[in-house]
Amino acid sequence: MGKFRCPRCGAIFEGQPNRCPRCNVLFKFDNGNPNAPFYAPKEEKVEEKKEPEVVEKVVEVPVEVEKVVEVPVEVEKLVEVEKPVAIIPEKSKENTYFDGKTCQYFGWSILGLLVTIPTLGILYPLAYAWLYKWRVSHTVVNGYRLKFDGKAGSLIGRWILYEFLSIITLTIFAWFVPVRINKWATARTTMIFDKPLEEEKKEEAPVEEKAEEVKEEAPVEEAK
Repeated sequence: MGKFRCPRCGAIFEGQPNRCPRCNVLFKFDNGNPNAPFYAPKEEKVEEKKEPEVVEKVVEVPVEVEKVVEVPVEVEKLVEVEKPVAIIPEKSKENTYFDGKTCQYFGWSILGLLVTIPTLGILYPLAYAWLYKWRVSHTVVNGYRLKFDGKAGSLIGRWILYEFLSIITLTIFAWFVPVRINKWATARTTMIFDKPLEEEKKEEAPVEEKAEEVKEEAPVEEAK
């Protein structure tokens, strides 16, 4: 008898049995070659596992609604405070004038020359600020006096820069210097709105009149 090999486990056996002596697997011989065993495994049925259906349950939770209690609130009345507004009187010859004197102008001009000439014009802004401040402080417009808050120290740096640019541009930039200096001075000029000069004069007048009335009444009482 011939020997055969199991196509599954490879065991060698004699004869043509229907089952492998080692792995105990059924097989049959091929009709074309009766000496070669033919392994025909059984198809194993795989059972499909069904997943359990998930059912969503909606549970209604009772919500407690908070009751809003209205509390009476006292409302404070806001009192608007009227801001004082400066009343500018109409322009006239009496309330717009210049009260500077020639001797004052002469003195400030000489002081400015003494500062400008020895320094070769470097301290000219100092002399300009002195004269401009004198002119502005003696100017009254519509009963209000003007005030200059500029400082010559902030103008000296500008003046040195203007001189340097004038030299580079062959004096072309020098035509713009007067306008720039006037802009600097005007931006630092304000008007004093505390009290116009006319109101100060009116307040001083009644005091003098009352003093005269008291002097006149005194001799009358002595005569009695």
